Amino acid sequence: MFSFLRRIYDWVIGASNSRWAFAVLVFVALTEPVFFPIPPEVVLMTMSFSRPKRALFYTAVSSLFTLLGGVISYLIGKFFWNATQDFFFKYVFSEELFKKASKVYDQNAFITIFTIGFTPLPDKVFLITAGIFSVNFSVFLLSYGLSRAIRYLIVAVPIFFFGDRVRGFVERHFNTVTMALGVLLVIIFLFVRYFIAKVISQ
Repeated sequence: MFSFLRRIYDWVIGASNSRWAFAVLVFVALTEPVFFPIPPEVVLMTMSFSRPKRALFYTAVSSLFTLLGGVISYLIGKFFWNATQDFFFKYVFSEELFKKASKVYDQNAFITIFTIGFTPLPDKVFLITAGIFSVNFSVFLLSYGLSRAIRYLIVAVPIFFFGDRVRGFVERHFNTVTMALGVLLVIIFLFVRYFIAKVISQ
């Protein structure tokens, strides 16, 4: 498994040095909130390793296009829900569960969207649901945009200031870093699951 991940890492590093690197970053950032499975941090990190002093610029690009992708998901939920709700109620979830899920946004839409956006977990369903429930668009933009910007800055700032040292550490301890990130993902997943379950059970 680690060798497979290392090959992916090395491939992305190579792609980040190609003339298509910027286009890849834009594509991943724009499509990840809609359907693409790879988080923008993968491309952001490797491009920043290649040019550490542009890390903050890459962060701004990632934040902007991720927010645009989030808006696309929001609009899908807002304008196409009426045409698809019968299918969802019949095959995906019950109408009762749908009403309970709305409590997640009724309680505090800002915190909910910020939490989902900040965690490195798939947020597509929640972005579409925000549109379905007509969450205030300004709140949506602020919470999702802020959460993703902070998320990307956590990756970019250390590279901006300590580029080669950060890259060297990651490459020397690749397996350990990968395992630590995996454990962190599990912890975050459990936290988000608990948070959502607690809200909709009230």
